[in-house]
Amino acid sequence: MYYKLPYSSIKARSLARDVVSYVNYISKCTSVELAEKRGSCEAMKFKEKNEYYYDYLSKRYNFSTHTVSKKEWRRLNDKIKKTGLLRNILTITQPPAARVSLLMDCSFGIEPIFGFPTEINQFPKSIVTFIKKNYKGNIKNVLQKVRKEGTFKNTKLSSSAKECLKTATELSPISHIEMVVALAGSNGVIDETASKTVNLPKTASIEAVYEIFLLAHSMGLKNISIYRDGSYLNQPYKLSR
Repeated sequence: MYYKLPYSSIKARSLARDVVSYVNYISKCTSVELAEKRGSCEAMKFKEKNEYYYDYLSKRYNFSTHTVSKKEWRRLNDKIKKTGLLRNILTITQPPAARVSLLMDCSFGIEPIFGFPTEINQFPKSIVTFIKKNYKGNIKNVLQKVRKEGTFKNTKLSSSAKECLKTATELSPISHIEMVVALAGSNGVIDETASKTVNLPKTASIEAVYEIFLLAHSMGLKNISIYRDGSYLNQPYKLSR
């Protein structure tokens, strides 16, 4: 949203991938530095069964992003392999973020906007700030409309701004899946899995759920979560009005 990139766009996925790739690389470099001061984790003592001694990093990240090159991964791989220095066996993952973000008023992580509150004063600051930057009219009127309808699609914001404010159920299932594939697929940029939910409207059919699981598997994912709106009576936000 900060860069005015729609969630479903290639540029948004590329940006997310570049950021996470950089965090991954730097966190491992830092883990090596910590090991120099405090010692390596216990797992690094077992060379025979530890993949870091068998070129794990250069095999796992045998590609370049805009922020980290293959050569940088190779150099780090060789340093860890030679010295055995690594404080943390894994350094990056993507935990669930939707509910946490509501409590902490922070980013949704790799999740799109879950939904909108029913009270104006409960709208996240990030959304209000985005509207102020991209709309010159009465912001309160816009929020009132969204509060009632649960969507920005009928507001007077520009089409490009509304694309950036689509909720989880307004996005197609493939948009959800493509985002997690960019980070945790067969060429992912994190150590472990990514927690990602494909949000569906109440009207979603059994066949639709089945097709989503097959699609996720065909795109190299081991797992995916699906949530149909209204399945849980006490869900924090209503995905539809």
